[in-house]
Amino acid sequence: MGKEIKDELDEILQGRIPPWCDLSRLSGIQGEAIEVALSEHTLSDKTLNAICSMAFEKIGKELLSYQTRDAQVQMAQQILRSFYRERSVVIEAATGVGKSFAYTVASLAFSHLTGVRVLLTTETKALQWQLFEKDLPFIQSVLDKNLRFELCLGSANYFCRLRYEQMLHEGLHRDIIDNATVGIVRAWANEVITDDARSGSRFDNAPKLPETIWSLITRDSEGCPAARCEYYSTCNYYRERRKWAEAQLLVANHHLLLYHLLNDKFTLPEYGALVIDEAHGLIKTGFNIFTASFARHNAADLKKSIDKTLAMHTGLKGEAVHELGELVEVCVSRWETFFSQWEVETDMTFTETGTNLIRKNLANAPDLETPFTALREKFEEMREEELEGTLLNSINAEFKAIRRMVDFIRLFSNFNSVQNVYWAEKKNERFFLHACRLNLGETLADLIPELRLYTSATLGYLPMGDFPTKKSELIQRGFFNRFLTDALPLAEEGSIDCNIFFSPFNYKEHAALYIPDHLLVPEFGASLPEQNKYFDALTQEIAALAQLSSGGALVLFTSNYHLSQITDRLREAIDLPVISQLEIGVQDALLKFRADKNSILLGSQSFWQGIDVAGDALRLLVITKLLFTPPDDPIFKARSENLETQGKKPFFELSLPHATTMLRQAFGRLIRSESDKGVVALLDSRIWKKAYGKTLISNLPRVNVVRTFSELERLNKEFKLLEFK
Repeated sequence: MGKEIKDELDEILQGRIPPWCDLSRLSGIQGEAIEVALSEHTLSDKTLNAICSMAFEKIGKELLSYQTRDAQVQMAQQILRSFYRERSVVIEAATGVGKSFAYTVASLAFSHLTGVRVLLTTETKALQWQLFEKDLPFIQSVLDKNLRFELCLGSANYFCRLRYEQMLHEGLHRDIIDNATVGIVRAWANEVITDDARSGSRFDNAPKLPETIWSLITRDSEGCPAARCEYYSTCNYYRERRKWAEAQLLVANHHLLLYHLLNDKFTLPEYGALVIDEAHGLIKTGFNIFTASFARHNAADLKKSIDKTLAMHTGLKGEAVHELGELVEVCVSRWETFFSQWEVETDMTFTETGTNLIRKNLANAPDLETPFTALREKFEEMREEELEGTLLNSINAEFKAIRRMVDFIRLFSNFNSVQNVYWAEKKNERFFLHACRLNLGETLADLIPELRLYTSATLGYLPMGDFPTKKSELIQRGFFNRFLTDALPLAEEGSIDCNIFFSPFNYKEHAALYIPDHLLVPEFGASLPEQNKYFDALTQEIAALAQLSSGGALVLFTSNYHLSQITDRLREAIDLPVISQLEIGVQDALLKFRADKNSILLGSQSFWQGIDVAGDALRLLVITKLLFTPPDDPIFKARSENLETQGKKPFFELSLPHATTMLRQAFGRLIRSESDKGVVALLDSRIWKKAYGKTLISNLPRVNVVRTFSELERLNKEFKLLEFK
């Protein structure tokens, strides 16, 4: 390559090529594409691939335990190519591929090449903290010492001095904590106030405090007076947000991302590309975030808060206070009438607990929108006044609550049971109404025009009993159809790149799947004697398996009730430590389990995904029952009814894909590295008795499947699956 051309190429790429790259190697790789790069300022696929390859070469030299994984490098290359060509991408990366390093390297390279910020999001806190505390600091030390990255948390996780002072002044902590705990809170708060380097988050060397105390001293997004607060210049939350705005890479979770989208994109700084890891859970989280929920008592609670605010607001006098009070009374009266009518309409007056779908609107609903809109306008005017911080905090909170109520009222006023789902709920004898959009994929796509990577170990689903192993065959046969249908609008599907990277693990020799055909799961509504008979048989099966493995067993349940029924039975049946999530909580249970290789950990749905127990501390995974969506779930019921009107079968369109994803997620807890070995026991004989069983098995990794305990013992002896040090 001539010196003149190379100098021009160097000038074009100056400041854009990532710091770990050797420009001379890139120029050589580019070859005939140099003229294209010079004329169009674009890089060839070969150059983009080389940028990623050189990153992993450096990582391999610095990380002693690192083994080059072709799939990991190829995944990074795919992401960078797609992003650089302005295309979003969907990638399933099986356990062992190393997807977090892959998308981190690609995101950092893309940020350098284009100058845009990239937001990395996860579903679980465990992965979020792994990225922030482990992966990104390592990437920074090896690839880019100037890398700027930040952790983004919801504002309710940050210390608020205004609310802290209010708590102390008004004595809101009385009867909640003792004097010793108050002293601990004061000491931590003083450290946060005096040390500018402290983030002030409840995870920043913070003491363990009751949630009731955290709720009094952390930021309230609804009421925060922002720049009009006397402590704004030193506010921990806004100081962290200023750091976010300077970062190349941000780490957040799905919940914060969706909250950001729902609240006019005010929370996070702008980003040009978005990585959504653990994307199989995005839609479920989305339904939770985008559901508007209110109860009958909310209006009365709002009135109490407003009465307190009006007493503080010395600027409001006589007639103004009287008019506002009358308006509040009208709002409360009509709100309670509205909820009472719905309680009668849904036949839940004498119900203590339960849910009912709402398929048509009230015939004679009271006019809520007029008085609530007027009340919102009154509070909007008050927000513009020059007010003291604590008073403004209260007015802001009430204004935002009223605004949400108005939005909720409009959902019911413009009733549309095709686009939205509406339902009533009775919980602890309190009556609630809920509403949520059903076409969430369309909603999210409208809110996220940026480039996106959707990735997970369990994104795809093949509704067949045979499972091809070639990428092309899988994609052509619709492996990603279910996810694309849920998460993306149909119009966008053609502009999405899809890829699959298989696990490098040797499942045939390192794992076995035991599914006995004699353990019958009782039908829904089975009698108590039938249930007890099942729990006794299930206990015996778990005890026999745990005896074979000498512990090191994680037992997964679909409900807390089933877990509680097995706990005492199992302790009587086996002489090994039994740890219950229900007794000591998720984190403490995990710590205790990791510390004792002979223990048995009983966990419910929070343990099916997102946890990582490396090595032989976990060598037996017991799945007691397939995890289907509860049939009485309102959103599931509404989606099912819509599918039925289209002539489709909800079980095969919704239930089975969800059960398959959760089974794959659970299976993935066992083998976490090339050296891990173990057994997965699925104690649900429906696999053999129902036609869908073949589909469930075919979507799992290629592994030896056995039906009898003797066959399992033989495989264990042959491959030493349950040995530990």
